[in-house]
Amino acid sequence: MKRTLLSLLVCLSLCPWRTPATQEPVQQLSNAVALRVNGQQIGLRQVQAAFSDSWHLIGERAARGDLKPGEIEAAVRKGWTDALQTTVQDALLDSLATRFRNQIIRSFVARFDPATPPTRVMDSFARIEGDEVRRLRMEMLRAAGGEAELKAALKRKGQTLREWEKGIRRELFRREVVYMNVGYIVNSPRLARTYFEAHPEEFNQPDAWRLRRIRIPKERFTTPEAAAKAAALIHERLKSGQDFASLAASLGYDPQHERAGGLMMKNGKPDQPSGTFPTEEKIAAKLKNGEISDPVEAGEAILIVKREGYREGVNPTFEEASEKASALAYAAKVKEKKEEFFARQKGDAFIEIVLKEPPEQYLKAAKEMSRQLARRNQK
Repeated sequence: MKRTLLSLLVCLSLCPWRTPATQEPVQQLSNAVALRVNGQQIGLRQVQAAFSDSWHLIGERAARGDLKPGEIEAAVRKGWTDALQTTVQDALLDSLATRFRNQIIRSFVARFDPATPPTRVMDSFARIEGDEVRRLRMEMLRAAGGEAELKAALKRKGQTLREWEKGIRRELFRREVVYMNVGYIVNSPRLARTYFEAHPEEFNQPDAWRLRRIRIPKERFTTPEAAAKAAALIHERLKSGQDFASLAASLGYDPQHERAGGLMMKNGKPDQPSGTFPTEEKIAAKLKNGEISDPVEAGEAILIVKREGYREGVNPTFEEASEKASALAYAAKVKEKKEEFFARQKGDAFIEIVLKEPPEQYLKAAKEMSRQLARRNQK
């Protein structure tokens, strides 16, 4: 973790410091007390802001088909529990960060001649602190993908850009507290290799097909010959330049895939490995990327397949994946150290969770989302 100008100032002015051993919401929620941390009351809206990203992600996963109707409420409850824990960590960190900042200021003042006016001393500190806040603002903007992306994320939390900017100084000292407690982490080649061997799924890429299909069920026609004639007419329309996805979506023959323009997916994800759709893959194996097959008899239906892409599987050696392995191993170690740090803080704190369950508005919305998803799956 890199040192900042502020942390260099800390090193000059302080002895080594350690922690004492001690979907959019359906409506605006009231700010009732949600939890207490060391006597500090924390309102429901603060937890709601921490929960907002999980709520948004649940909606996206349900829309993609990654969540089944019966899994949505459980996902909401887990997201709420995670938001409570995040809020507890933030409260503990803010208390430590405030104490840390005050220590820095006292030590900074002590470095000046006693005859120096206090306003001049604090102006000097404010300039250093302001430079670090501006640096962190730019870093956080880049990490968010730019101002537009950040504003969209803040809107989900019910927060404005101005409010976010007011919290950057707090974030600066939060990071310094974490840095000084997590400390320096050695990222050795041995650590990277161990991670590589323990998590092969993060490096190995199976082969992947991206396919679209138009399925013409014979049962929808009076005779197999009539179905074959319809398939030939559809194929002619494709040869004449009609968009495959638009035509697949408009026919109403294939509810499983037509909503995505015939794109073949499993659990809401395309680019599936060989064996996922064996019949369509066998047809696509004779095509080049971008080509469309002739109508093919496939038992109870006639298929027309478009091969949009194929990617060969990759199983890299450690040497080929060493840079990625090193980065992932380092991130995992930092996460582990942070979890140990927060576990120590929670062990020394008085924490009372008042609202353990998600607000009723979210549970009602989750039930409605489940009903809509179930109806969609039945079509």
